[in-house]
Amino acid sequence: LTIVLSYLIFGVTDFATRLPSVIFGTLLIPLLYYLGKLLFNKQVGLLAAFLGTISLYEIFWSRVSRNYASFAFPYLLLTVILYLAFESQKSQSADNWFARNFISKRYLIALPFGFIFALLNHQLVVFLAFSVMAYGSIIAVWKILRKEHNRFTNKYATVLYPTIAVTVFLFLPFMS
Repeated sequence: LTIVLSYLIFGVTDFATRLPSVIFGTLLIPLLYYLGKLLFNKQVGLLAAFLGTISLYEIFWSRVSRNYASFAFPYLLLTVILYLAFESQKSQSADNWFARNFISKRYLIALPFGFIFALLNHQLVVFLAFSVMAYGSIIAVWKILRKEHNRFTNKYATVLYPTIAVTVFLFLPFMS
């Protein structure tokens, strides 16, 4: 999609083909900083941004007219939105299920837009669902084993149950 938009603006040239990769490769650096700062602290954010800046992989794919560099930015952006939607622990209010499970409605609304943006850049973004399923299931099983309060009804359990169903379905004999 971004290459098509670049073609419409600059014409069908090498410059127009490579421009989206350069833009998204460059925007990836502050996003790496933000993610490192969000998950850990400012120093980790700076280190992540520095490593992303000197990464030979990112430098190579930002120079060619392929969509791998333009895939990394929307995928990481979607990951950040997903984290902010489900792991931001800012509210202690017990008004509703979202508040009790620390789910941000604002980022939850932004999630489909981030997914569409990432999907329009590259179809491999659908594999994020498997990462979410694995992460949610591991946390849910951990909470069950520790016998925490609401261990069967929390947000991780709502990921675990469909994951079990999908896994069982995929391993049925007729699916092989």
